Amino acid sequence: MAEERLYTDHPELYDAIQSGWNYDRDVEFVVDQLSRHGVDGRRLLEVGCGTGEHTRRFVERGFDVTAVDAYEGMLSVARGKLGSD
Repeated sequence: MAEERLYTDHPELYDAIQSGWNYDRDVEFVVDQLSRHGVDGRRLLEVGCGTGEHTRRFVERGFDVTAVDAYEGMLSVARGKLGSD
């Protein structure tokens, strides 16, 4: 499957293709929903984190994020952005 190869073999290309996405809007929506529903914790589990764009923004907002993805290539890019293992 071509899409899966993008995730496994070319995660940097995936990242470039998605560069126009409004990640800040997504993060703002999640933060608003957490607040609206009385969730006051700062820990998040992000399943399917991809290349870490949402993850990075949550961390910048002070969240402690555990990010997982099925594709090691995507995680590798995310780790590079976050400077973590």
